[in-house]
Amino acid sequence: MFSFLTSCISDQSALSASTEQPTLNGVCSSSFKNNLVQLINQRIREETKPKGSGLSEQMKKDIYRMGYYVGERQASVSGSLEQSIERWNKLINDDPSNYRWVEENIEEISTFLHQGIFSDISTAQSMTGQWCFKQEKIKMIGFGEQRTVALAVLPQQRVKVVASSNINSIVAGPDLILGNEEVSQFSVNLTLHFQPLQQASGTRLNASFNSMDDAFSNRWFMQFTPSIYQ
Repeated sequence: MFSFLTSCISDQSALSASTEQPTLNGVCSSSFKNNLVQLINQRIREETKPKGSGLSEQMKKDIYRMGYYVGERQASVSGSLEQSIERWNKLINDDPSNYRWVEENIEEISTFLHQGIFSDISTAQSMTGQWCFKQEKIKMIGFGEQRTVALAVLPQQRVKVVASSNINSIVAGPDLILGNEEVSQFSVNLTLHFQPLQQASGTRLNASFNSMDDAFSNRWFMQFTPSIYQ
């Protein structure tokens, strides 16, 4: 779903002076990942409905409008809530050895398995303060309204999140730079791991990242063109 390019910019002047599209890509920092799992785990603690409630209302609103997958098989049926839920359940039930964990924990999983995950990614980025790649430090990314999210539940209690948005501005060094939203884009590719965690109120799923994930997990990609070159 992503193409990771090798070109980059090494200082802020390159951002403001280049007529080409500067491209950054790199591994998500530990501080960003820590912030994101804190937000997701907070959702799970505060928003999980009682067992037997099934999908959250937020996930029901998005399951036929976004890209939902069980492994590599698409569950979403565009425009139809009923068919999307039916296909989701069928794909889960067809492979119980790999996806029973989803069925057993759907009330918790569906607290974050919807469009709101992009809000959590944006908040985590703001809390982190910067994306680093070599010498370049992007302190803030202003996300636009053109956003896409694809979500996949995977075996071994994992969830893949692939999210992208156009960019309307960035803060690099001391400067706010407005972006050409038609060609400036940010993407992130994440693999979340879940394990049961015993709490006073009972057992809850707990999100984390695994440092052993392959090289294409937990990465971000950004292409940015200042608006002066529109």
